[in-house]
Amino acid sequence: YLKEHSSGKNIIIISDSKRAKQREMIQNAIPMAKTVSPRGGGYIQASDITSVASEGMDNWVILETQNPVLVSSAVNVLAAMPANYKVRLFTLDRNEAYEWHEVSSTRLAKLNFTFPSVNKNISEDDRNPFLISYKNKYGVLPNRYAIRGFDVTYDVLLRLASEKDIYDAIMPESETVYIENKFRYEKSNTEGYCNEAAYILKYNDELKFEVVE
Repeated sequence: YLKEHSSGKNIIIISDSKRAKQREMIQNAIPMAKTVSPRGGGYIQASDITSVASEGMDNWVILETQNPVLVSSAVNVLAAMPANYKVRLFTLDRNEAYEWHEVSSTRLAKLNFTFPSVNKNISEDDRNPFLISYKNKYGVLPNRYAIRGFDVTYDVLLRLASEKDIYDAIMPESETVYIENKFRYEKSNTEGYCNEAAYILKYNDELKFEVVE
């Protein structure tokens, strides 16, 4: 997604030494990307960003770290950038550091925080029969683990019903979408098949996760 939409964007990578592999992967995909390394205390300052940011372009910042201090400082600095800088925040891995109490959800929303996810959130007005049946039986809506269990089982059953051989039903072009999950299986480099399908979600102004792709 980042590579396909990088044209006309000023791409900035903020990463620490523990995410060097991810930084190199992004640089190989987007050679024009600029890089910012955290200071000794594991944080960044506004001058670190203004030195590489552009006022005439959309600045797409990719933050790669598991350090909550770096996440917090990056989010604070980016959210406080002057209005003449258009900034959007991305990560390849939304980990626990983004849940730290010092990381502001409001500021993440302001930055249109965007990340990949194996599942999306169900809508409050979703009338899917499984959700209704589950709530009628247990009094609450199913959590993401229960929904994933249903989605996986349903997907397997439908694939078995569509082909005589299950392997004929898991071709890469056959992507399926259910309540919260989608599936596109590709042969693994080691053995078996892996689900390579994922959503790209954005944290919007209503502090909700919106599906981008």
